[in-house]
Amino acid sequence: EERQAVMRNVWSDVEFHGGEESNAELVSRLERQFATQLVQTTEARMEARDEAERRKEGKKQQSAPPSSIGPSPEPSGSMPEIREETEEPHLQQPELQPAVVASEQQPATKHEAVASQVKKEDEIFEIALRGCPGANELARQLTKEELNVTLIEPKNLGVALDLVGVYLKNYEIDKADLVITRIVPLCRKKGGTWLVKGLDKMSAVRMKQFRAYDSLVCLKEIEEIVPFSPEEGWEFHDILYRNLAWCYSALDEPERCLMYTRKSVEVKRGAGIPASWFDIWDLSKGHARLGQKTEQVEEMKVAYELCEKAGEIHRTAEPSDRIMLAKILSNVGEISMGIGDHYRLLQEDVRAREWYQKAEPSLVEAYQLHGTALGPMKPLTGWAAGTVAHCMVRLERWPEACDYLTQAFKVECTKDSTTPGSVIELLDRVLGVHSQLADRQGMAVFAEDMEGCIRSFRDRGWESRERDVFALLLYKVATALLMGDDGTGIMLPRALNMLKDAETNLKIYISFTQNKEELKAHTSRRHSGTSPDSGEADKERIDIDVKQFGPRADSVELLKQVQSNIRILEIGTGDKSSLKFEEIANLNFAAGNSGTVPVSNSAKPTFAEQPQPWAVRVEPPRSVAETDSVALARTYALVGNWSDWGKFVELQRGGGDSTVFSAEVIVPAGRDVEFQVVCDGKWKQRLFPTANSGGGVLGPSSEGHGRNWRLHGIMDTAILRVDLDPTGERYLRCALVAQP
Repeated sequence: EERQAVMRNVWSDVEFHGGEESNAELVSRLERQFATQLVQTTEARMEARDEAERRKEGKKQQSAPPSSIGPSPEPSGSMPEIREETEEPHLQQPELQPAVVASEQQPATKHEAVASQVKKEDEIFEIALRGCPGANELARQLTKEELNVTLIEPKNLGVALDLVGVYLKNYEIDKADLVITRIVPLCRKKGGTWLVKGLDKMSAVRMKQFRAYDSLVCLKEIEEIVPFSPEEGWEFHDILYRNLAWCYSALDEPERCLMYTRKSVEVKRGAGIPASWFDIWDLSKGHARLGQKTEQVEEMKVAYELCEKAGEIHRTAEPSDRIMLAKILSNVGEISMGIGDHYRLLQEDVRAREWYQKAEPSLVEAYQLHGTALGPMKPLTGWAAGTVAHCMVRLERWPEACDYLTQAFKVECTKDSTTPGSVIELLDRVLGVHSQLADRQGMAVFAEDMEGCIRSFRDRGWESRERDVFALLLYKVATALLMGDDGTGIMLPRALNMLKDAETNLKIYISFTQNKEELKAHTSRRHSGTSPDSGEADKERIDIDVKQFGPRADSVELLKQVQSNIRILEIGTGDKSSLKFEEIANLNFAAGNSGTVPVSNSAKPTFAEQPQPWAVRVEPPRSVAETDSVALARTYALVGNWSDWGKFVELQRGGGDSTVFSAEVIVPAGRDVEFQVVCDGKWKQRLFPTANSGGGVLGPSSEGHGRNWRLHGIMDTAILRVDLDPTGERYLRCALVAQP
């Protein structure tokens, strides 16, 4: 029975392809089955214990000496008054009829008072099983220890793990998190295969929550404790290595990703098993990440061919598995987009467009498959919509991009596996497309979605877990609300509330950075191990540092900006006619791309009146240094720390009478960017900024050592964009945006 319970995957193996409504009903039915099983096993255990107590009391009564005075002895099976003080509390059996329970409810007993104190710790019953009154009554009657006894029974623990798989397939991530967090300590207590399976499920949940480091912690512990070698269990190690590869890919470690992908192939080869479409697909993703990180387009083309091949094999081998096919097709399109972006940065627009056009059919088919099988509001469908939108932006088909982004953003705001960083990046893309369409007031349709998303993040604890990122999201939402204002100022109070919340969170976060212990506690909330005391053990088994991905802001600079905007909006809310949206009408967003922070070109005070150093720096004009004819006759190239100052990236002059030279270069994630401009390929003829990266352009000269333009890095692989006008009152503009 124990082996059958721990190996159970009956529900996890169900194919949920019936559409959103049908899938939801099936999940609800499985929850009710689990709840009924919990109640029945508890009843059986309680009946057995009551029967044992009755027999024990009967034996005591039979052996007691007769007495002619005092009260009559208690009838067999009843409970003496002092029992609750001297022995473990006797628990009443849970009722399955809630109406009867309500009418016959007894005064609170000692154990019920204890149960109410631990009720919060057993939200598995209140949330994951909230539609099952019998299970909820069980949770109210039993203490945490008694609930543990129920849950740790093999068949209950096995079904609970199976239910986590159901939740994962249906992207019910909050429920999956509640259940797995509650039962992993029980799996750890049982040890062996139970612990391995519990950690495996927790790893999958953490990946769905975009917590790749925490997922890696689980997998590394499994790798450490697995009791048999690859030769003794190739199937287990195949899956383990594949999952480790996915984690390392998510953590931007393509070399380790490929290493584990190859180990997965090798362990099968050692068992005489040929490589499958799944292996080909994994290899393609590893090559794609490596090619992207090292800027090797040929590596990405290898990835594209492998991914296409995997899709072709899968169509024949498993024609009914539409979800997996959709995932492969999505990767085909994404790799094609990445190759197109490579050529776009080289300004080879024709070749770039060819690859974008190649991407479109695969991405659209993936979107349609997800929508048909899962429903339009499921996370995978939203992700697919956002990816198609990327393609539409690259092809400059703005209305279509807007439609896909609208769906993607609504899904992102409502799904329970999202993060503040994910919403920020998608919101930037939505803002960009609406700006491109000159439809900024169209942002008003997202107001309720954005505000609901903020409430949801608070309920899930993100406000305390990532205060700095949460504050940046509040700032972005305030910007979007103001863009959606129709000129009446109706959005000003709502935006002002967002900014005041951002101010509060930034002040708290900055106070953490000034106190090492508080900062350590705050950081630990971003990444948690598999048990409360596993921190040091986790660090020893993990071979990479904790990484932070997604948008980040300089908290001090952001606080200054937020406070400045609060002062402006407080004036506006006092007299709505004095501050309308035209004050910030010149905000610029990179259409469809993530990571861009709005910057105003207006001369009067505006919502974004200062350059924002965490993403964009704008250099104002400076005095003339050379004649225009000399300046325009030169060549200009970027050189910077992304290549250890060893590679020149030429700036190209615009067409016609343009005097602006431009370049784009991919730079690593999480690293501040520094660069200078080299004239005519000569190190002694460099352009550089005035002191502290501010002011204007100096040079050409050999005296600029160490005086570099600097931009704060962002936590994704980014694109550095530079525009240089060397004529007249010279200027240089530069920006970092996350690579789509």
